[in-house]
Amino acid sequence: MPRATAARPFLDRLIHSEPRQRRSRDLLERLVTSARALIDERDFETISIADIAERAEVSVGVLYTRFPTKEHLLVHLASLLATATAEQLLQALHDDRIAECSLSEIAEIYFAQAAKIFAKNRRLLRSVSLLVRTSEHAELRSIVMGFNAAVHRRFTECVLRHRRRIRHAVPERAVGFALLAASATLRELILYEEPVSSLARGHTRAGHEAARLFTAYLTCAP
Repeated sequence: MPRATAARPFLDRLIHSEPRQRRSRDLLERLVTSARALIDERDFETISIADIAERAEVSVGVLYTRFPTKEHLLVHLASLLATATAEQLLQALHDDRIAECSLSEIAEIYFAQAAKIFAKNRRLLRSVSLLVRTSEHAELRSIVMGFNAAVHRRFTECVLRHRRRIRHAVPERAVGFALLAASATLRELILYEEPVSSLARGHTRAGHEAARLFTAYLTCAP
């Protein structure tokens, strides 16, 4: 996969060249909708450019005018999902909703929402996580890091309001570790169904257990 240039990365080119004519906008929407529908049906690795073009009822050549590879289309899908998901999670953690919540209740709110998002977008998120792990796609890494920075920072701020309950010398570091551990566990359970567990087939319970894991680590004595 070609490396993105620092001056004009792919997403910047896509945004700055957003089609102004309705027909071009419709084409982009069809490509995105078709790719997302196929990913919801089967693993991204098994989907070809021809499959996406056929579902969108366009030629392969037309698809290439918008996305040079199917991985670039995946990056665009990841960007759309990251924006929508960040808005959803930040809204769930709005002051009006969590002002009176305990530490465990804040954890429950966050991980319950995360579990729903993982379950709803399982195949897409699994493909994104695999591409991040196995490639040097700078733009995709930037999307993931930007999402984590915004959402995790807000969640951490909410949790640290209960600093007195955190039984660690450096609460900020403890929150970061607990968030990493609980999020990784939730990701493995829902996206990869590993380890094989009944939790993988019940995202509500998985979210609840991730919240308990997070809270237990913070409130237990080191």
